[in-house]
Amino acid sequence: MTLTQMQELWELARAIHEGRQKLAWGRIHDPWPAWSTAYPHNPVPFVDLALASAEAVVARFRVIGIENL
Repeated sequence: MTLTQMQELWELARAIHEGRQKLAWGRIHDPWPAWSTAYPHNPVPFVDLALASAEAVVARFRVIGIENL
């Protein structure tokens, strides 16, 4: 995933991450980090998982024909 793709998916990934935590724990345990171009040099596992989930969501909507997500 490129830096541009990460930056485009950052807010959707944050929403996915926070939704998962609220559903599981009722509150947010791991705060979402601010975007930084240095992120790939210091990755965080829960951010990587949320970014992969956001990428899959966007790809799924493109497959079913919703292009402007």
